[in-house]
Amino acid sequence: MKRIFRLSAILASLCMAAGTLTACSGGTASPAQASSAGGSSAAASPASAEAPAFNFNETGFPIVNEPVTQSMIVPINPSYNIEDMSKMWFFEKMQEKTNVSFDFEVLTTDQWEERKNLMFASNELPDIITGGLSNNDIITYSQAKQIVPIGDLIEKYAPDYAAVLKLYPDTAKFYTPDGKLYGMANFVGGYAEMPGSRAFINVQWLKNLGLSHPTTWDEFYDVMVAFRDKDPDGNGQNDTIPLCGYSTGYAVDPFVAGPLGISFGWAKKDNWQIIDGKMVYVAEHPQYKQYLINMNRLYTEKLLDQEYYTQNDAQYTAKGSNMLVGACTCAAPFVLTSTTDPAVYEQYDIIGPLTSDVFSEKKWYGSNVGSQGMFITSANKNPEISLRYFNEIYTEDGAWFLVGPEKGEWDEHPEYGRVWNEDKSKYTYDLPEEFNGLFPWMNTFVAPINTVPFHGYRHFSEAMGAEAMFPEDVVLLAQLQKNMPYMDPGSPTLFFTPEELEEIKLIEASLYTYCEQMEAKIVMGEESIDAYDTMLAELKNQGLEKLTEVYNTAYDRYKSNLK
Repeated sequence: MKRIFRLSAILASLCMAAGTLTACSGGTASPAQASSAGGSSAAASPASAEAPAFNFNETGFPIVNEPVTQSMIVPINPSYNIEDMSKMWFFEKMQEKTNVSFDFEVLTTDQWEERKNLMFASNELPDIITGGLSNNDIITYSQAKQIVPIGDLIEKYAPDYAAVLKLYPDTAKFYTPDGKLYGMANFVGGYAEMPGSRAFINVQWLKNLGLSHPTTWDEFYDVMVAFRDKDPDGNGQNDTIPLCGYSTGYAVDPFVAGPLGISFGWAKKDNWQIIDGKMVYVAEHPQYKQYLINMNRLYTEKLLDQEYYTQNDAQYTAKGSNMLVGACTCAAPFVLTSTTDPAVYEQYDIIGPLTSDVFSEKKWYGSNVGSQGMFITSANKNPEISLRYFNEIYTEDGAWFLVGPEKGEWDEHPEYGRVWNEDKSKYTYDLPEEFNGLFPWMNTFVAPINTVPFHGYRHFSEAMGAEAMFPEDVVLLAQLQKNMPYMDPGSPTLFFTPEELEEIKLIEASLYTYCEQMEAKIVMGEESIDAYDTMLAELKNQGLEKLTEVYNTAYDRYKSNLK
């Protein structure tokens, strides 16, 4: 079987230099030792690595000689109208290959929270849960032994997944305080996309004004002034918005925080950053006051959208569609402009990391390691079957299942699917007219690839590499890859013990809200910059020092998982 795990010598050497992660270290207990959730007799003990199911093949296919059905709950985006998940292409093909099928319960994400709470409270669990569990959930339900660790089983039953884990030291963030691994992750990057914030600038406006692409904060500020004053779109009206976004979604932090050495995310004031080996809250960053000063200057001088702290996504996108925006963060220029006309969306190009007098290093924050999914519960009698099944997602053969059928190959939908070019080097898709793009069709009929872990590792596969992407995607990928050399994973997402979570709950929500409110007030001029000192004092009064202590304790545990 051709494996998806392919590495160039350069990537391999980089990973070795960064250090590798042993996927099954940390004294992980077997699921058999972690079973019997809540003392319920209804929850059967899962098989261990030493005691596989009688009907089970450790290698080769099928996975089981006689058909086996397991139960699975799948939280999924409500925009995808899946009538019967068992009839999706991926699951049909995998059933033929493995002899494993699933009894699915598909929940929209807005139904999931209530169902999750009821399910765990009653201890009426499926065999598998894909996605939908936060780090706090993982701690809670692993402590209750309702989800079980899989670390001891991975090397034996999911070797391709284990190989991928070893590529990325950042997968250490998936190990809980007890040193165990509970879920399988998805990995992004590769052919299709680059993770991290996406920040763009209108290069047509730069050209119209005879300006160069800015590389420093000072140059960027001068460009914003020109975008405000010099009619960059040439329509004779003073209607341009130099810097646009909105604080609760597409924030402007890559343009303003990045040049100061402050790690940026998607508009969150719950950001923590590693400074000199310690976790530091964003408001205590040495340059955070300067960030507020710079933001206030942009806002006061009408270089930053005056509705930055009040508008929603629809209002923001309307401005982009009307070509009023100079610089912004967004999913993609063709999304911002609401068109796939290259004459329009190619007016925007990605902006690289900006530097400044106080921070000369070029950094762009993001991660190739996504979130966790595929949790095995204490009700699962045969976790080795589940692991062998999901391991296939991390192989080349599994990736071909995930990209869907060739046209005419699938009896249920023979008129749709992949269509090869003459030399079979590239393929495109024939899709139903009612679908607005490939992604919705894939998630409705082929596989729930928007759900962890079905994203898998496919973006690094030959299957994805053979796809003839839409022109706008080709342009976007080329733009995003410009920042790859500057990628920095930033601060990891941490696990906390139940005791730590109790302390955090008493502090975090009100503290973060207060920080957000004070930022907006200072930036918009409702409070002077002198209020920053008052702000810091109030944050400490609300428990920031204790919160910092908890975060650093958790970070120390994370670092121990890297060893």
